[in-house]
Amino acid sequence: QDGLVVGETANKGNPDSWETRGLDGRELPRPWDAKASIRGLEFYDGPMVVKRTRFLNFTSNTQRKSGALTNLSPNPFWISSRNAVSEASFSNANKVWVDPLTPRNDGDAFSVFRDLDGSVTGIKNRMVVPPNPVLLTSSCTRMTSWNAYVCPNTYVGVQIKTAASADLSGTVLVRDDGKQRSLGSPEQYKGNLHVNILASRRHHLKLPIAAPKRIEFVRYELAGKA
Repeated sequence: QDGLVVGETANKGNPDSWETRGLDGRELPRPWDAKASIRGLEFYDGPMVVKRTRFLNFTSNTQRKSGALTNLSPNPFWISSRNAVSEASFSNANKVWVDPLTPRNDGDAFSVFRDLDGSVTGIKNRMVVPPNPVLLTSSCTRMTSWNAYVCPNTYVGVQIKTAASADLSGTVLVRDDGKQRSLGSPEQYKGNLHVNILASRRHHLKLPIAAPKRIEFVRYELAGKA
């Protein structure tokens, strides 16, 4: 809270001769990947709330995208459905940028955050949602410059647990209208999946293995609820 996050300044750095440079000649954070986005605050784990923070100089160009708010990417791990922003302000800044989704990174595909006061989306309590069809409804609005959507929906975190020896990678999460997303797990957590899903819709799983004798579905952020 009460912070200032700056994407780029007038100081263009001192790039080496071998480095790919920005369009204005500046040194890039990842000269080996000139298309890597310039990103401000990355939501990760949580719940975490950003309050009274100003974001300055996050502008996209033809070389790379940029956004003040985003999620850690690439990220295979679950992110809280209760991450949120309030009283944010932006100067010369694209408010959000979400990198394109990639396979086996459920943290990217199911990362959502709530705009508590409308300072990001213009509407109080709207959710910012990645372009994952399982999370989207007709009430969502596409924000092209963000590679994201603004939605009025409520999302909840769910953990899917089996024995550690089971491998759930490749499980397909299917919503009641057929929208779906293939899920993945890090190598050391093959028996666990974490997703954020619409609270108002029914979902089912297509498992890549025979159904285990025991499988748990846990509302991850409600202790004792399974």
